[in-house]
Amino acid sequence: MSLQVSASPTKIIQRNAEKDYTRRSANFHPSIWGDRFLSYTSDSMEKDDGSAKHQELKEEIRRMLKAYINKPTQNNLDLIDAIQRLGVSYHFESEIDEILGKLHEAHQDCGLGDNENDELYYISLQFRLLRQHGCKISADVFKRFKDSDGNFKTSLAKDVGGMLSLYEATHLGRLIKSAPHLPSESNMP
Repeated sequence: MSLQVSASPTKIIQRNAEKDYTRRSANFHPSIWGDRFLSYTSDSMEKDDGSAKHQELKEEIRRMLKAYINKPTQNNLDLIDAIQRLGVSYHFESEIDEILGKLHEAHQDCGLGDNENDELYYISLQFRLLRQHGCKISADVFKRFKDSDGNFKTSLAKDVGGMLSLYEATHLGRLIKSAPHLPSESNMP
């Protein structure tokens, strides 16, 4: 059995090239936005007044952080938390590292949460920031907020900020427990 070929592929291509094809237009209506978003103006690129303000604000935050390096306070930890949540902490890594390092040293000397006046929010914030920083902090700092049955006191339900901070801290505690490359709670001092 033989196959018959009517024309070679090159002849078909030549015949198609000779034909004049016209493409249909879709006849779309013009955009209601016009082309003003497509236009390029070099004047907007030359104005650079935002970077000076940006540098000024960075330096102001850096000064605020340096003022609290020797004595970490709740306001300072709130500032560090806000900077991290905004995603700009990479600008202030050395200052944040120094503050959290001093806080960890103070924790090792006298213990986190030894002061009875410290609130749940403040203790939870310290716990979470130090854990995120890679410091080994025991979850025993929350024992004073538990009743004799081992449950958290019902009076804490009214402290919304403290409960939210505690939730974030416990979430981080669970992550550290489940991460195989990090030490578990039982191995922490």
